[in-house]
Amino acid sequence: MDANLISILKQEHAGLSSQILSVESQIQDIRNTLEEKVTSLQEQRDQLVAKMRHIQALLTLEGIHVQESSELLKPSESKMDGLNAPSSLADAVNQLLKDKEKEMHYRDIFKALEARGIHVPGKDPGINLVAHIHSDPRFLRPRRGVYGLKGWYPKELRSVGARKTHRRKKRVSVRKKTSIRSHS
Repeated sequence: MDANLISILKQEHAGLSSQILSVESQIQDIRNTLEEKVTSLQEQRDQLVAKMRHIQALLTLEGIHVQESSELLKPSESKMDGLNAPSSLADAVNQLLKDKEKEMHYRDIFKALEARGIHVPGKDPGINLVAHIHSDPRFLRPRRGVYGLKGWYPKELRSVGARKTHRRKKRVSVRKKTSIRSHS
């Protein structure tokens, strides 16, 4: 190829790389702005729901029954549909860790998911989250309670608490064998 053409192609390649990075930055900025707005609106909604419940409770104490709109009072399930919404909690954690680019404690993961509008169900949502990601092969637990993406660590590193070998089967004791023979 002509040296001039190669130079032009290299310049075009560098320009496109720069444009791609700029667009990626703009996408991330818009996502962050949307997440902030969604979080703000969800907080506003939660405050309104709390006020509505208080008013319903006061009216009930006065013997007045108000028809409850269960659709209005249940938590919003906004996962920012259409913006790469995760299909499972493990997928959401995977995306979160990729975005943060660092390992995180499960409680911090839970808080970050809640901030993104992803509801973790259960009595103890943090423990429920761990149950969803504990056996997922994409994650590694380098320290107690801390999770990271498996690709970030050396291949020989195992999750804390993972068994190194399978347990051996218990051997039949020699005493039982001899006592059985002596009775024969």
